[in-house]
Amino acid sequence: MSDEVASNDLAEKREKFAAKQAEMASILKLAGDGTDVFNLSRPTVLKKLGATDSTHAAEKLREFDAELQDLSSDLRNAEMKAIRDRNRERSEDREVPAENYRQPTDIVRKSFGELFTSTKSFVEAHRNRQPVSATIDMSLKTLFQTTAGFAPESIRTGDVVMAATRPVQLLDFIPVRSTQYELVKYMEQTTRTQNAAEKGEGVTYAESAFVYTERESPVRKITTSIPVTDEQLQDAGEVAALLDNDLRLDIRVRLDQQVWDGDGSAPNLAGIMDYNSAAHANGDIQTLAQGGGDVGDSIFDAVFSAMTLVRTVGRASPNVVILHPTDWAIVRLARTDLGEFLMGNPGQAGITTLFGVPVALAETGDAGTGLVGDFANYAYIAERRGIDVQAGYVGNDFKDGKKTLRADMRVAFVVRRPAAFCAMTSLAAPGA
Repeated sequence: MSDEVASNDLAEKREKFAAKQAEMASILKLAGDGTDVFNLSRPTVLKKLGATDSTHAAEKLREFDAELQDLSSDLRNAEMKAIRDRNRERSEDREVPAENYRQPTDIVRKSFGELFTSTKSFVEAHRNRQPVSATIDMSLKTLFQTTAGFAPESIRTGDVVMAATRPVQLLDFIPVRSTQYELVKYMEQTTRTQNAAEKGEGVTYAESAFVYTERESPVRKITTSIPVTDEQLQDAGEVAALLDNDLRLDIRVRLDQQVWDGDGSAPNLAGIMDYNSAAHANGDIQTLAQGGGDVGDSIFDAVFSAMTLVRTVGRASPNVVILHPTDWAIVRLARTDLGEFLMGNPGQAGITTLFGVPVALAETGDAGTGLVGDFANYAYIAERRGIDVQAGYVGNDFKDGKKTLRADMRVAFVVRRPAAFCAMTSLAAPGA
């Protein structure tokens, strides 16, 4: 399939999907009455859905939503194929070596556990440990009691229960690329004056104007560390692996938060919501408040209005809706006039879409604030170096019998077109 045919096919899928979303939004608008109940028995709603009564209308609405999800899946697959094709082209370009540059071929990345157990100090300590018989003898002395018999022996299970912490919630929706530089630079078309016009024979041609501006996003470093005693590291198969995982997760959770609301002031990244509160060279994201003066409007209205702004102003295709779990609960618990759940029975699994677009539940922001955007095409994470875990001595570590483990990564967050995103504020239950 040629690039032109593929581009036309993707455009048709987007138009069909957008038209179906608009139709569903109009149905919900007709059914809304300024409360958390959607009246599906109204004649206008029944006519729109081709239903006979409220129950039939609720069934039709669920079928409508299922069709939207199918269209959404088809569109996402087409967009991912287009992205893969573009990435393949970029990879082919990168295979042409720059002058006087040779890509190193002997780099082998190892986890912290592998690095530590292969060091000379660990090998020697392991080789000189106490005989097994002495270890067993000590254990028996510990367990033996002065009263008759032996105390029951308890062996700890291998289960490790981690502390409750916010998981990574946004990164899975953001494309990742690599960079070899400290600044990610790209060109943005900042002026596009289209003056194409019909002219008669011998008449001067119309003149258009196109201007491009260089943009840049700086690479920042995210770090964490922890001191640990030599005795703890003797359990290399468990402790070292756990600390390795903990440090990596610590870095990813921080990056997850930074791409949402980093303030852009060095050494912070400029998060997507910072484009709503600070001036950026390539503009700000769009914003809207639920209701816009009409307190009867629902979260459904706000989400669809945000999608419309992303399409008509940002000229993009929204591929994710980000909501706080509290706001998603309002959506999921919305009911019809007969008391039925608008989005289907709670026992039905897998309903995490709005107007066919996936919903990401994120606690990075506050309840009442959400975002709609096209992350697939107009934002990405550029890794200068992925997460790297090292062990070394800091200050008196050697004398004190401990080591300091540290982890870091160098990364940039690039928002190529801020208008392709729309923040939603004042999200609440209707009438609240």
